[in-house]
Parts: sequence; C-alpha cells; structure tokens
Amino acid sequence: MIEIIIVCAIIGAIIAGIMGAKRSGSTNNSSQAEKQKMTPNNSNSSKETESEAPVEPGLYVGAYETRIEPTEDKIIETMNSIDWSDKEIQFVDLVKDSGTSIDTLDVSGSLDPDTGLSAMLLRGKPDFADYWDSEQFFIEKAPETVQEMTDMLLSFLKYGDNPKIIGEDLIWNQKEYDNRVTDGKERALMKRLIDKYGEKFGKAIMNSEVLVDMPKKAVIEILGEGYEADDGNWYFGQPFDRCIIMKANKVVEDKELSDGLWLDMTKDLLISSYGEPENEKREVSKSGTKLKWYYGGRTTRQRTTAYRLEVRLENDLVVSWKELE
Repeated sequence: MIEIIIVCAIIGAIIAGIMGAKRSGSTNNSSQAEKQKMTPNNSNSSKETESEAPVEPGLYVGAYETRIEPTEDKIIETMNSIDWSDKEIQFVDLVKDSGTSIDTLDVSGSLDPDTGLSAMLLRGKPDFADYWDSEQFFIEKAPETVQEMTDMLLSFLKYGDNPKIIGEDLIWNQKEYDNRVTDGKERALMKRLIDKYGEKFGKAIMNSEVLVDMPKKAVIEILGEGYEADDGNWYFGQPFDRCIIMKANKVVEDKELSDGLWLDMTKDLLISSYGEPENEKREVSKSGTKLKWYYGGRTTRQRTTAYRLEVRLENDLVVSWKELE
C-alpha cells in the first residue's frame, strides 16, 4: 500500500506537468517529463504565461489540438487506437460542462513499467482560464490496464464528476492527497525503522526517544552524530546538555547536563562543549600548569571586558568554575 501511494505521488506530479504542457499546446517527451517531476506545481508561472481560451467539452488526445465527439463508441475506439505500450507518455482527456464548472477526467501514462498509468479528475472554472485553481482529485490505486482507464472515461461520460462513482471511492482532493502522501512516507519510514531495529526501538526513533539498550546507530537516527569522547560516551549540545553513556555500542544511560561542564572534565571536552576560551590566564609551576579560561565576554561602559564564566583547569582537567556575573 505504501509503495502504491508513493508511486501515485510521482505519477500525479508527472500528470500535473503534462496537463500544463497540454494547455499551452506543447508536445511531451521524456526529458520534459523529468523536468515536470521536479517542478510539477509551478502554478504561478503557469498563470503568468498562459492565456487560455475556453475549452469546448469533448474528447481530446494529446495537446488539445483535435476535438472528438464524446460518445461511448468514440471513447472505446480512441483508447484502442493509442499505442499505450510506447514509453512516451500518452494522455486522453474527457471534458464536460456541468453548468457551474468545466470538469475534466484525464487518463494518461504508459504500459511501460518504468512509467505506469494514472488518472486525475479536475473541477475547473467555466472558462478554464485558471486551470491550476481547479480542484484536483488523484486516483489512489493506479489503473493497471487500458480497459480500466476506458471504463473510467465511460463512467465519467455517463455519471459525471462524482469521484466515488468514477474511481469507486479511490480518488480524493488535493489536500487530502498531500496528507496521505505524507502519511505514506511516515509509514514507509516506520516500516524501515522497525525492519532495521525491531518494533520497540523503531517506534522509539519515530517518537525521538532514547531507550536503554538502544544501539548506537539508532541513537544517530534520532540525534545525529554527537561528540564521541575517549570513553565512548556521546555528548550533545553546545554547551553540552546531554550525555548518552554507551557500553558495547548500546545505551546504558541518557543523562541531562545542567552546566555543560563537570569536575575532572578534560580540556578537549571543555573546548568541544564551550569552544575556545575568549581569554586565558596561565600559571606555570613545578607542580604543573594552572589555567583560567573565560567565556561570555561583553564590553562595559568603561570599555573594559567583563566575562560571565571563569573555568579553572589544572594539568588540563577542570577543577572548578564560577559565574562572574
């Protein structure tokens, strides 16, 4: 089901691009279809560049150059006359005037497995001047045969633009379509995570929860790459506000860090947490090197620099810190 929705999303985008091309009288080729995949809903540019005459109700093949009288026999004859096995995308539109709008059922695509078939219903304004303002319905389960598309056209001819009748409740409007595509992507992601990490950790990743015994790669799915210390623990934030204690590449504990530093913290870790010091005072003796590092500097009214935090280190380990203001 997920794969179908995602495929329909791609095909729907291609159709939208093709419809724009048809209204401007252009022909379609594979390179144009690829470009339309990338920008299928460029509605503003369509409105700015197209000045469309009213579309007369009828059956159309290709770029709306020739109108065919829409009868059951003509629909069947037209659909059977097209080489749907060709890799080039084909399209047939049946346009009807409902009195309040110009409604169009578009069937298109190719039997080539890399392309596939699709269908789309549009409820446009009577003059069809604002095609992209039309309400759009996309089919959920793509048709698999030319006969299915033919049956849809015949149903549309007989019953009108009721999506439930045309597609047996398989078509919905653009907003719901977008929502279902998003839901489909989330379900696809959920499936991938559960297949990879199991149901417990897969669902936890979707909820951004770090659990005990969660593997390292699952933590990366949630938090990204943290700073990995020599002891194998991972630190996140700047300054550090979270520490994931790891053992054998599995979570042992998920700790919150309040100050981003701690006693006996190494100089390298301090730099990773707070960055390089803005100022430094050094004292060297036989017993070792003492450092005072300063952070959070600001310029006072007396044009001196005041710092918010002082951190003291002895032999490259944090021994104390204090807030100066």
